[in-house]
Amino acid sequence: PRPFFINDGTTYTAFNQGGNICSSSDTVCYFDKDISFTAGASLPQITVYIKGNFSGSNAGPVDVFAGGPNGHVFKTIQMSWDYSVTATSTVLTLPSTGSYMVGMGPAMPKGPMPMGPPPTMNWMPPKPVDVSVSGSAGAWSWIDPNTGTTDNGVNNGKVEFAVTTANRSIIGHVYGKSGTSDPVKDAEVFAYSPQKGFGNHARTLADGSFSVAVSDGLYFVGTFMPGMPPGQERSVEIITSGGTTSYYVDGVLQSGTLDVVLSIDKPAYTISGTVSDASDNALSGAGVYAYRTDGPGHAESMTDSKGKYILYVGSGTWTVGAYAPGYGELDEKTGLVIPNPQVTSGNQSGIDFAPESKSSAGNTVTWRTIEGVVFKDDNNTNANVWEAADTEYPDSFVRAVNDRTGKVIETETMASGTFKLTVPEEANLTDTYTIYAHIPGVGDATPTSTISVDSGNVAFSSTGPNLKVEPTATTTIRILDADGNPYTASKASVDLYDTTVKFDTLGTIKNATTTDIQLPCQAAATS
Repeated sequence: PRPFFINDGTTYTAFNQGGNICSSSDTVCYFDKDISFTAGASLPQITVYIKGNFSGSNAGPVDVFAGGPNGHVFKTIQMSWDYSVTATSTVLTLPSTGSYMVGMGPAMPKGPMPMGPPPTMNWMPPKPVDVSVSGSAGAWSWIDPNTGTTDNGVNNGKVEFAVTTANRSIIGHVYGKSGTSDPVKDAEVFAYSPQKGFGNHARTLADGSFSVAVSDGLYFVGTFMPGMPPGQERSVEIITSGGTTSYYVDGVLQSGTLDVVLSIDKPAYTISGTVSDASDNALSGAGVYAYRTDGPGHAESMTDSKGKYILYVGSGTWTVGAYAPGYGELDEKTGLVIPNPQVTSGNQSGIDFAPESKSSAGNTVTWRTIEGVVFKDDNNTNANVWEAADTEYPDSFVRAVNDRTGKVIETETMASGTFKLTVPEEANLTDTYTIYAHIPGVGDATPTSTISVDSGNVAFSSTGPNLKVEPTATTTIRILDADGNPYTASKASVDLYDTTVKFDTLGTIKNATTTDIQLPCQAAATS
C-alpha cells in the first residue's frame, strides 16, 4: 500500500476505496489496490531476436517494444556483447490478440515526465515490423498483415532485427544569419531516414560543428533550438560502392572534407520567464509560445526543470501564452513590445505564468482536482463502476469542459489508465464539469457529466468519476488497389463515425496494407 495523505493536524482528506477508510486520527492513511495478474501462458508471446555488435562503445540498454490498439508492452535489456553471428533474444508477452507494431531502439528515459532528446547511438536500429495474432493459448495463429493469410515465416511468433553499425558520419556546422562568424552552440542536429524509419542526432560544439553517426542511406538533416524558429533541412545521401564512400548533399556529389552547413536565423531579442502551478511550484515541461500581432513571427519552447523558459524573437508586438500540464491553457500576456524601450538590451523578462487566483469578476478562484480512470468494462456491467478485472487505457486523451464557462482542461492518462485534472472553481458561482476521453485506436469513452467541484476535490473511487468504454470488437481495415490486390500505403488515415451513437474512432496505416480498429459492440450505421 502507498500513503494517500499525511495528516498534519490541520488538513484532513477522507478516502474510501475498496473498504479502506481513513479516520481523522490517522497520521498516515494507506489504501490498497488490487492488482490482477494473468498467467503468461494464456497470452500470446512473441520472441524478438536481435543481431548486431553491442560490444565496446556500442554497449548499453535497449528497449524492445510492441504496441497496438489493445495495449503496449516494452522490455529494457542490457546489451554488451557481439551478437553478429548468434542472435540474442527476449520474449514479450502481448496484452491480447490483435495487431502490433514491434520494434527495438535505444532505451528511452523513463518516468512520469521524461525530458530531453533520446540517447545518441553508435548503431542504427532497424525499421519496426507489423505482426498480428489470433486464436487461443496453445493454438495461436500469426497472421501476415500484408496478405491477411497465415504466415509460417518471420511473423509466426518470431521476429528478427539486424542492427547495423553507425560507421559513417554526417559532419558539418550550424551558423547564425551572419554566416561563419556566427557559430551556434548547443543546437540539436538530427539525421532521419524516412526509408529506414530511424535516425540519430548530435549537439553542436562552441564552434558550431557537429558529427552525427549514421550508416549508408538517404537522410534529411536539420537543426533546431528550443525557443527559436526551426532551421533549414538538407538531404544527405551516403553510398558505398567498390570500397569507395560518396556523399551527396542536396543531390550534389561532395569532394574533399564533408561540411554540411545548416543555418538558424537566431533573432536578436528574447522573451523569458517562468511557469508555476497554483501553489507557486515550478512546472517543468510546460509549453510556451509567442506570436507576433503586427506581422509574421512565431516561437515556442518548453520550461526546464526549474520552470524557466526563453523565446528568441524579432522586433514587433508579441503575445505570449503557456500550456501548463494538468491546468491547460493559461491566460495570455499581450502587447509585449520588442525591442523593450525600458531596458538597454531590448529584451522582455519576468513574463511569468501561473493559474489565475482571481476571476475577471474579482471572485476568488480555487483550483480543484478531479481524479478517475479510463477503462473497458470487461464484465459488461451496466453501472459505470471500475473493477480490478477491467482493462485500463494508458495514453488516452482526457478533457474536462466547464459547463458554465466552456473552459477546457486537458491531460493524458498514466500507465495505470488513471488521470488527474486540475480545474478552477470560482467562489459565489456553481462550477460543474463534463469529462470526455478519447482512446487512440479505440475511440471515445462514454462522457461523465455534471461533476461538481464546489465542495472540494473529487477523489478517485471505483464508482467515479470514471470513463467507460463499452465492450469492443476488432474490425480490420484493408487497402486494395483497383485489381483487388493488397496495396501498401506509406501513410493513410481511417475515420469511422457512427451516426447513431455519435461514436468516432481513428486508425492509421503506415507502410502496411491493413490496420485494426476497435468498435463498440453496439455501434451501427457506420460511415
